[in-house]
Amino acid sequence: MANRFCIFLVSFLQLAFLGKTQAQEIELDGFFLRDSVMIGEDLTYIVTAHYPMDLNILFPDSLYNFHPFEYNSREVYTTVTTEGISTDSIVYHISTFETDSLQQLSVPIYWVQEKDSVPVFTPMAEINFKPSLLTMPDSIALETAADYYPVIYPFNYPYWMAGTGILLFLAIISFGLFGGKIKRLFNIRKLERQHRQFLGNFDQHTSKREEEALSSLWKHYMEKVDNRPYPKLTTKEIGKILQQPEVLETLRLIDMNIYSQQAQQIDTQNYDRLRDLAISKYEDKLNQLKND
Repeated sequence: MANRFCIFLVSFLQLAFLGKTQAQEIELDGFFLRDSVMIGEDLTYIVTAHYPMDLNILFPDSLYNFHPFEYNSREVYTTVTTEGISTDSIVYHISTFETDSLQQLSVPIYWVQEKDSVPVFTPMAEINFKPSLLTMPDSIALETAADYYPVIYPFNYPYWMAGTGILLFLAIISFGLFGGKIKRLFNIRKLERQHRQFLGNFDQHTSKREEEALSSLWKHYMEKVDNRPYPKLTTKEIGKILQQPEVLETLRLIDMNIYSQQAQQIDTQNYDRLRDLAISKYEDKLNQLKND
């Protein structure tokens, strides 16, 4: 029943958009079907786009971060085109595990150009969080019980408190003397573990030519080792930061294969540029931690 209602609503919105004639403008809308949601509950979020038919438009998929919501699935509806104006609609099924009273969501639609893509965001949609726990009453009626219960021998609290105090004192002294070294060693081990995991996943995606997953993996790892929001930057913005034309060209080739229908064969040397740059940033980060 819910799916039939979504299909009816999406079809109605597509027909409503067809009457507009602003041929050079992308018009977006994103909204929830309800005004409140409970934790873990499946929530329907609808995105519609109205744009000139000659534009190449892409919607976000499971790789996009829908924070504070979790992506479950999506339903893609057939494009409707009339008089040069196309209308696309997608129904996302998401859930939330956050407890903020008011939660918001805005997602980008990517306008794919020759060597780059431009994100255009939907208006901010809001939904209220509905707690699942009931409010406890001010007073509770208690029942008296006259049954016999065995007496538990008293716990030696003075000794326990003294021992706890000594252990706490030693812990504070140890942390004051070695806390910085322990924290640094922990961060180094964590960075090394993340780097090994990155290299394994990178080589796996490279061998399978999984370019979209490879691009997402590389950007998220670079964010960790270079402290810059690579996943949120466009390819052109990344090129301005890195100032490495060969890396920029590799990212553009990957973007073209992801967002364009004219896929090109990318040789291993291009992938190695991304891999080598990530290794270089990792080594800089590792030396920084060791010298702090």
